[in-house]
Amino acid sequence: IGNELNDLPNLKIFVKKWRNVVKNILIKANVLITTSDIVKQIYSSVYPELSEKIKVIEHGRDFKPIDDITQFYEPPSTKPIKILVPGNINIAKGGELIKNIKKEDKNSKLEFHFIGSLQSNLRLQNYGIYHGPYKREDFNKLVNDIKPSFIGIFSICPETYCHTLSEAWSCGVPVLTTKLGAQEERLNKTGGGWFIDHKNPLKAYKKIIKIANSPKEYNQVIKKIEKITFKSTEEMANEYKNIYSSHLTK
Repeated sequence: IGNELNDLPNLKIFVKKWRNVVKNILIKANVLITTSDIVKQIYSSVYPELSEKIKVIEHGRDFKPIDDITQFYEPPSTKPIKILVPGNINIAKGGELIKNIKKEDKNSKLEFHFIGSLQSNLRLQNYGIYHGPYKREDFNKLVNDIKPSFIGIFSICPETYCHTLSEAWSCGVPVLTTKLGAQEERLNKTGGGWFIDHKNPLKAYKKIIKIANSPKEYNQVIKKIEKITFKSTEEMANEYKNIYSSHLTK
């Protein structure tokens, strides 16, 4: 593998060629669809000639109503604070950040729970409780069983939409996430959680403890989550249908 990497071009030089090739492909499309404004902004900044072609259609999700979803999540004062981390956790998804936050937890105030898959070399099982893989339709049940105070989305790179944000809010649970990409965009719109500093684990840890010790602030966020609505898959499909129809009739 090491020898093969030596054959890679200088990326700072090659990126210009790459972008030109991609532009010549994308320019041929009638419409380009993405799932968040931040993605449109990024592509428009690199390819301004594509800006008018890019439309935003948020992912649709169909969630079943859940009763009494906020009854048991408020951070406890005498027990560890449960933070559920779902998904395929690797370095890009914040695996090392989680480990470093837990290392700052000298008094064991935080209890991480993991569902999904864990990158083997991260050994996150040593930093919390691993519940194994899960099916998307079982997410609500797992949240109900674990009863976390927070759902952690610790990606250290920008997400393009972040389904786990939707899933967390559908269960009434506030999120701890990074100020990047769609995570930042969606949290700013809804107020359904807090940002942590992904570059400073100690600062992130102190922020979590501060929030956990502020029940009034915590419950204000819970109330904001109760007002969050989600686009249905039917609404999403209709938006796509309208775009296709408008171009097929031209």
